[in-house]
Amino acid sequence: RFNGEVTRARAGATEIPFAIKDDFDVASARVIIVRDLDAVDRRHGLIPDPTPRPDLTVDLTLPPRGSTDGAEVLTRDLSTHPFAGLPVSLVLEATDGAGQTGRSEVRQLILPQRSFYDPLSRAVVEQRRDLLWAPEDNIRRVEQLLRAISYKPDDMTLSEGVADALQAGIAAIDTAQDSTPTLDQVEVLAEQLWALALMIEDGRLADAAAELRRAQERLSQALQNNASDAEIAELMQDLRDATREYM
Repeated sequence: RFNGEVTRARAGATEIPFAIKDDFDVASARVIIVRDLDAVDRRHGLIPDPTPRPDLTVDLTLPPRGSTDGAEVLTRDLSTHPFAGLPVSLVLEATDGAGQTGRSEVRQLILPQRSFYDPLSRAVVEQRRDLLWAPEDNIRRVEQLLRAISYKPDDMTLSEGVADALQAGIAAIDTAQDSTPTLDQVEVLAEQLWALALMIEDGRLADAAAELRRAQERLSQALQNNASDAEIAELMQDLRDATREYM
């Protein structure tokens, strides 16, 4: 049974509290996650019929050997899975040593995913989702939209290498669409887009963190050197600005 609410944990991981009880040793247990297609908002890249995908199954921790019951919390980062961010149905299933199987109630929810705050990284992640949803129908649309959002890269504040990585991703998609892409090719393209989104998102964060550290160090050094009140005030303002940018 579910032993509480399914929640989103740090960095978009999924937390599933569960409990297992049986009068015999539990042999296996798992959570089965199925796309709830009837609940999907079929707009934009989600309009075409999706490519069939197997249910997502994750093994659950079993009670200690010889124990007939146990309560645990499964924490698993599923944010890169094609189901992430989409409506799903969850059910828990356990089988005992006698071969008898029990199932929990079914829970419906949006499968947790990592949050992206940079508009460009969000756009890349959305196109990745659409590519995984229906590769054959969406691959040309994904390429066109990625070209559109990167039309004038000089006008965007991008970390070093991001513009090149974005163009490399577009080129790879362009090559793949010359023929019907296989699922293996699609997975490779999806990994490339995910890495690009992380580069955009975390690159800005890393830059802001580095600037914050520099502002702290400059202020600390100035205080040690008995700098003037005017210099201290200027460095304090720099620190406030760096902290605001980091937050």
